[in-house]
Amino acid sequence: YFKDAWPERWEKFAKANPNKPEDVLVQKLVRELEQSGTLDVLRHGFKLPGVKVETCSFKPDHGMNPDTLRRYQCNRLRVVPEVSYSPHYREGEYNPRLDLVLFVNGIPVATLELKTDHKQNIGDAKHQLMTDRDPAGEPLLGFGTRALVHFAVSNDEVWMTTKLAKAKTYFLPFN
Repeated sequence: YFKDAWPERWEKFAKANPNKPEDVLVQKLVRELEQSGTLDVLRHGFKLPGVKVETCSFKPDHGMNPDTLRRYQCNRLRVVPEVSYSPHYREGEYNPRLDLVLFVNGIPVATLELKTDHKQNIGDAKHQLMTDRDPAGEPLLGFGTRALVHFAVSNDEVWMTTKLAKAKTYFLPFN
């Protein structure tokens, strides 16, 4: 996104970081997400020496500024199924997966635990988020620093929480 939406800023950044600028940008982004949080980084971007990094562009009120409209159209929205998210993954032992993760320009903003009413129900989805999705040591699940919302979804219901806190997780119906 950043390369396409802000090519002049990307060139300046890449010139200042000639060895693997993509890797450097990702490292800086991760640090900023941990320090400032996902919402702040999406809304305001972050500053690096000599360049401001914008991480998304919101829809303009009108199309009078073609550059603003072009940057908005550069946004990359992705729905990724079966995401293995744990840095503690061990082959054959521990490999937790999320049913779906929604990304904005590579930044995770929502997770979804999906259940069909044929085998499981909304209660099972909420229970799984409360018991199997411990945010301790799992960056993708960290409150405010990665995914902003976690959904429990069945055929007929959607519930949401913004903070996974094991048994203290509080869900609201999403209407």
